[in-house]
Amino acid sequence: MLQLCSCERCAEQVPALPPAAAASLNEEPRASRYLASSGGDPAKASHLLTSTLLWRREFGVDELGLRAQQRSTFVARCACPCGVLEHRDKAGRGVIVARLGFSDPTAASMANAVGDESGLDAWLRHLVWCNEVAMRAHSERILVLDLANLSRRHVGTEALGALRRYIEIGQRHYPGSLHRCYIVHAPALLAAVWPSVKSYLSSSTAARVVITGSDTEAVRTALLAEMAEADLPAFLGGSFWPASGGVPVDPALREGFLPIDDECSCVVSSAAGSEMRVEIRLGAQPPPTRLCMRVMKYTGTATTALLRGRVELVGASGAAAGGEAAAASYVVLEPCVCEATGHAVAFEMCWPDAINAAGLTSATIVLNIDSEGGAWWRERHAFWELEGVRAAAWQVNETS
Repeated sequence: MLQLCSCERCAEQVPALPPAAAASLNEEPRASRYLASSGGDPAKASHLLTSTLLWRREFGVDELGLRAQQRSTFVARCACPCGVLEHRDKAGRGVIVARLGFSDPTAASMANAVGDESGLDAWLRHLVWCNEVAMRAHSERILVLDLANLSRRHVGTEALGALRRYIEIGQRHYPGSLHRCYIVHAPALLAAVWPSVKSYLSSSTAARVVITGSDTEAVRTALLAEMAEADLPAFLGGSFWPASGGVPVDPALREGFLPIDDECSCVVSSAAGSEMRVEIRLGAQPPPTRLCMRVMKYTGTATTALLRGRVELVGASGAAAGGEAAAASYVVLEPCVCEATGHAVAFEMCWPDAINAAGLTSATIVLNIDSEGGAWWRERHAFWELEGVRAAAWQVNETS
């Protein structure tokens, strides 16, 4: 039977714990996990569990929900796409996903990122909150670390230090709760840093790690052993839609020139200020709700960009706005202004009801982007997403 530890280190702080703390020591399956991690020694298990109760009070675990949305927003936009998948695994375990290859390690050093919390503190608290959410319905959790797009800046001292902090929290305060850790889409770069990362792991944690290379089928096979295909996001090899599975990559963290999740892409090279014409063809799909466009630029300096556009309807079954024939009509999109400071400019334009009312089957989107200076717009890598429509059901083709 476990009891509150009375060692010199714990005795001074134990009185600050709530009265129910002593009774919670023997709650299952937590008590058994601490006994197992202590080699069956009740005194050691009592000390470790008492230390966890003290840590939870100091870390504010039970109050994390009060700022959960703020932290989630900060982490998603500035630090790393990570969260708990909407669906659980076949046994009911929660699945936590961190897309480390799209993270920004510099966010850790931000001051006052969420209230008085630094960027690192906010990220760690968000991940601890994910642990708590994932384990609400099951005593174990699955962790998926997606290394797609990983580069050397993601494995520097600061980034590895943040990862080590999270590993230490998991091993020290959630012993025996990790069912499996999948490291997927691992590039060759992982081999250079794996000895350091492995040194952070206990033998029991290391035994639960499964590493797959960048082969998509290998990732899919490994994860389908845990999750149903319909519950697994497309970026991990499943068929769940939206493809991001609830862990999207924010435009501010976007890098590279490959489509992500539900995006399609095109490259248009022309002088700044000229029109971009992109044809879309929709099948028998529900109408989209938004047009999301992300454009990569080639300077990190601040830029103000204005997106103007119209949709020229083709082959619609009904009349468009103004009563004109649909084949000869167009709908003007609401202009969108974007203040861009990174390497991606993100625009989101509402998809007008007038287009949906026209029975759209195909259309040409005509866009014009003006920016201060305009030099970065000479060669345009554009990524498109029609929210509400599967990427596989529509096509984007440069027409001029």
